[in-house]
Parts: sequence; structure tokens; C-alpha cells
Amino acid sequence: MTEATEEKMGKEALKNRFFELETRKAERAQVWGFIKGLVLLAIMVYVELWFFSSWGWLPGLIKYPVIAFTFFLVQFFIWAPLDVGWGSLPREGFVKVKIIGNKFNGIIGGITGKVFSEDWNVVEPDYPDIRENDFVILGMHVIWGWPFTKIYWQKTEWERWYPAIKKAVIKRELLKEFTVLPYPYYISVSDAEDQNRLKVTLETNVEAEMVNPKKALMRQATTWIDLVKPRIQGGYINFIRGSTFQSLLLNKDDLGKLLMQMPFPDPKYETFVAMIEDVYGIRIKSISVLDISGSDEDEQRAIKAKAIAQLQKEADLITANAFAQTSVIRGMDTIMDGVVHAAADRKATEAEQLIEDMRVENEIKALIRDNPAEFERKYGEIFRHCLDLLKRRMSIDDGSFAEVRTPDSKGITGDLMSLALAPWLLHTEAEKKQKTRNKKEDSVPVETNDEE
Repeated sequence: MTEATEEKMGKEALKNRFFELETRKAERAQVWGFIKGLVLLAIMVYVELWFFSSWGWLPGLIKYPVIAFTFFLVQFFIWAPLDVGWGSLPREGFVKVKIIGNKFNGIIGGITGKVFSEDWNVVEPDYPDIRENDFVILGMHVIWGWPFTKIYWQKTEWERWYPAIKKAVIKRELLKEFTVLPYPYYISVSDAEDQNRLKVTLETNVEAEMVNPKKALMRQATTWIDLVKPRIQGGYINFIRGSTFQSLLLNKDDLGKLLMQMPFPDPKYETFVAMIEDVYGIRIKSISVLDISGSDEDEQRAIKAKAIAQLQKEADLITANAFAQTSVIRGMDTIMDGVVHAAADRKATEAEQLIEDMRVENEIKALIRDNPAEFERKYGEIFRHCLDLLKRRMSIDDGSFAEVRTPDSKGITGDLMSLALAPWLLHTEAEKKQKTRNKKEDSVPVETNDEE
């Protein structure tokens, strides 16, 4: 037995112990609540009978309505909150399921302005096939047939994301009422491989609502979240497998909408969202992406380094657009890729910080524009290192390398200009050298053979 298996079994044992204690506590509360209400009801009825019996026949007629009202008060204030007796008090936006034995018997509660269809879907009042309302007195739903008819309890575990601490927390509850309002659930996948077989971790908040309580609560042996969550995670894994880490980062703002449109393998359903609503009675309202990261730090740095290389290549192509098809430009991708990959391996250095910050190109551009001194302090060393390596690697065309400076371009600004203009300068130098060679060849006299 592996350590991970033992740890999982330990968590399962803690989970089972938690629900065992919660079940005992709820059952104990019901028993003592019923006894307390019964004793109070007996005392009050005895007092009322004694009081009214001493006043002749007229008060004797009043005592029965008073006793009935006393019973209602005990049911409403003591038994109904504990789901004991012949009534229950579901909160607004929540439902409770009635069962006889272990079989479904009906649903009470819901949302004001909504009703249940014959199939137990939450629908508008003008829906053609709706169920009749339960018998309700001052918000208390009457439960006929107690103690055979009871309220269903469910052991539920899920995760919720807390922005204040930027962490997902496991929630466990013994639920006896279930919300039909939208609620956020934290769902993530770890080590999912993208197109390049690089591992990616995706964290999301899924806003879901129960639109058919019978399907969600009574059509499976476990909780709906335990079935829906793996389905969504499977959809995430398929989506990541068809994408790259770079594309996921670039489309992070719209990624939630794309995930909502994940196709489902079965042609019966167009999307995962449609399947989940039809099969499990859960409607996915929205998916918001919390974070996308590489599960392996070295791989993640390599991915970001490659993205920097691509940005640098694009900047060079813009500067030397006329020569975009030359061998010099084509060589920039390999060279810059090697430069940034080498920089990515320098742990706990300015290079690593640069790779982290360069993920957002606009922030770097803003820093160069608004605070060049700060940019020089943070990133000057690594850019000079890249420039030096580029010069050495690009010593082509007879080993020449042209460098340019402007009067106002100092420090790292000048280095960046040299880096950006390198392809154009190399091309220009090559042209000059070729012209010089041509002139020299033209000026050399042609030797003749006198014997001929």
C-alpha cells in the first residue's frame, strides 16, 4: 500500500467520521426536540382542560379550538424547524425532498414566482404542465403521513474558492435542504497535458443551479457534485489536450466562455453543459477561470521563455519588415529561443523575474515608457547579457556586427535599439561589403598572356 493510498484512506476515514458525528447530532436534536414539544404540549393541554372545565358548558366549546391552536404552535416553533412531525419550514430559495422509506415522495419549498412541472423541473408559473401547490400555513409546508413520510438528508462535500485567502476550502455538510439558486463551486484539474505534452493546471469557479431536484438528488447513488465534477474535469482535460499553454494564457479572459462550449462526445448532446443539465438536473450558468499555470516549474519557465522569444522575434520583424524573408531574420527565432531558455535556467535571478513579468507584454512596455530607470535597475543586466550573446551568436557575414547608438539612447534603451536593429544593420553591412568587393574586382587589371 503506497503512502498516497494510506493518506487517501486517512482522509476518507476523517470524512466518514465527520458525517457519522453530524448524523448522530441531527438525530439527537430531532429526538430531544420531539420529546420537548410533546412534554410542553401535554402540560399546556392539561392546563387548558382544567381551566375550561371549571367554567361551564360555553368555555367547554372553546377549549377544542384552543387545544388545536396549541398543537399548531408546538408544531410550528419546535417541531417544524427540526423536520419533526407534520410540518417543515424550508427557506426561500431552498427545497426539501420527502421520502417514504427510501423512496421519493415529493418536493417542498422553492423560489417565490417559480413552480414545479410534472417532471419536477423548476419552471415559470405559465408553464403548461405544472404541479399543484403544497398545503402551506404561514410558510410551513404540511407533511402528511408522518412518521412514515420523512425529510431526506444527504452527506455532501464540495470545494469553495475564497478570494480573500486565494484558496479553495473543502466544505462538508449534512444537508436536509438544497438550494435552487446559483452557487459557485471550485473545480480544477492538475497535470493535464496540452498539445506539446506539457502539464497544465487549470482552476475555475463553476456557477451552477439545480433546475430539477429529483434528478439531482434522487437518480444516483451518490451526490450530484460527485458525478458532475469528474464530468467537467474530463471536459477540461480534453480541451487542454487540444490547446497549448500559450494559447490558454492569451485567451484567459474568454476561456470561461470557450469552456462553456466544450463539445460532448455523444452526438445526442451538443455540449457538456447540455448533457449535465439533461442528465443530472444541474444547469451550468457560467465558468470563470481563476488561474492557469504549469504544474512543473521548469516546464512553465520554458513555456514562458518561448513566449518571450516569440515576442522578440515579432519586434525584430516589425523593425526590419523589408527583409523579413532573409536568412538573418529566419535565424532570429532559434537564437532568441536559445537566449531566453538559457536565461530561464538561472534560478532566483533577475532573469527568472523577467520571465515572470514578461508574461504581460503591456506592463513591460508601460515600465519602459514611464519609468526607464526602474526598468534599467530590474532588467538591465539580463538584457545586456542577451545582447552580448546575440552579438557573439550572430557574428556572420565575415564576422562583422554593426552597432548603433543615438544621442538620447543610453543604457538599456540603447541596448534594446541595437538588439532590434541588428537584422537591418547586418543586412546593410552585408550590402556595403558586397559593393566594396565588386569595386575591388572592377579595379583589378586583367592580365594577358603574351604567348597567346
